[in-house]
Amino acid sequence: MEFLICLTIGCLGPYPGNCVVVVDLLISNNMLSGSIPRSLSRLTNLTTLDLSRNLLTGLIPPDFGDSFKLQGLYLGKNQLFGTIPERLGHLSSLVKLNCWD
Repeated sequence: MEFLICLTIGCLGPYPGNCVVVVDLLISNNMLSGSIPRSLSRLTNLTTLDLSRNLLTGLIPPDFGDSFKLQGLYLGKNQLFGTIPERLGHLSSLVKLNCWD
């Protein structure tokens, strides 16, 4: 079993998509700032991504629509704007999408 534990304050780096096996990435409430890195969509085994309760800004990357195993996406309580990418609607495995304000 492999774990990625991320206790960080600040910005998400540009290369989190280089991790080999990440299934659940739970980094809510960490004061992360900046935009959501598009490279997160390259985590092909990702089933849960929780970036809620941070200081993230910008748009939701449409690349998440290519994360076919993604079941839960939690982005609420950030400063994101724009529409939810249409490609997310094509994810048959996605059962929880939380973008509350």
